[in-house]
Amino acid sequence: MSTRPPFTLYGSNASPYSCKMRALMRYRRLHFTWVPLNPMEMASHPNPNIRALKAKVIPVLEWPDGRVLNDSTVIIDALEAEFRDGRTVVPPAGPARFLAKLLEDFFDEWLMKAMFNRRWSSEVDRDWSGRWIISDQLMSAPELVTLPSPSQTSGLIKFFRDRQVGRLALVGCEDDKLWQHVMYEVVGALDMQLRSGDACRFLLGPHPTCADFALFGVLKQLSLDHTAGRFIQDHFDAAYGWVLAMDDLSGLETDVDWKSLHMDTPAVKKILKLISAMYMPYLVANGKATRGEWVEVEFHLDDGQTFRHKEKFGPYQKKCLDDLKRHYEQLTAS
Repeated sequence: MSTRPPFTLYGSNASPYSCKMRALMRYRRLHFTWVPLNPMEMASHPNPNIRALKAKVIPVLEWPDGRVLNDSTVIIDALEAEFRDGRTVVPPAGPARFLAKLLEDFFDEWLMKAMFNRRWSSEVDRDWSGRWIISDQLMSAPELVTLPSPSQTSGLIKFFRDRQVGRLALVGCEDDKLWQHVMYEVVGALDMQLRSGDACRFLLGPHPTCADFALFGVLKQLSLDHTAGRFIQDHFDAAYGWVLAMDDLSGLETDVDWKSLHMDTPAVKKILKLISAMYMPYLVANGKATRGEWVEVEFHLDDGQTFRHKEKFGPYQKKCLDDLKRHYEQLTAS
């Protein structure tokens, strides 16, 4: 690990973005302390810089000098600008940079919805997820000397579970068939690539990019969940093993050579079809909407399947579209 003064990474084991950043920090060998943080406690946090963050979302990264940032994509870009060593994760320019950013965004925003659906749709998953997430938060609560009894935590579990289930429609995660399809396609694409001859161990080649860590963050959550975790173990064991390995790549010796990237790996080609058929039409439709409106879009897949998607306008997703346009303009101008 680095001899620099440590960063502090605040997050949760139940957050795909927190797990994404923790794995990335390990890979980059940036010395950090992991501190569990519930987003609902950010407004009253003892650190005034955390209290002052406009968006109360995790992860939060605190620099040794006291600066703080949240939003994993923003944090990654800040680290890339500051630490240009042999373990960077964002290609510096050209098509590779745009592709890595596009994939990262897709996993962060679209595959995450599949995870949220799988976690909170069925009764057995709701029960399991509510219990393990609250248990994890209690285990890491610094103010607790002893853990409360199950009878004492049942109300907290129910409150958290009901809140999450109540968000399914708002964020467009109610359609089990749609999100099961998305999960199967992405995990299956990764598993297929890992099983092929002379397989690239990462999405774009011999070393990971920001896209790999975004994919890992979501798959880590799916692997922890009741139904999805067992399904991935039983049917996509190569992908499951990849998730286990991605959690800590600090020991992976690599000297990043961006010229060695492969932008047409089997997994990427299959995932790009999904982005073209689903994610981009959604982003365009959301970009035309305004706050408070419902976004409705129909997806027509090559295999003849049709899905209808509906969710409330997402201002952050509109920003995602603007960012992708900016990355594309930089690509075409180069």
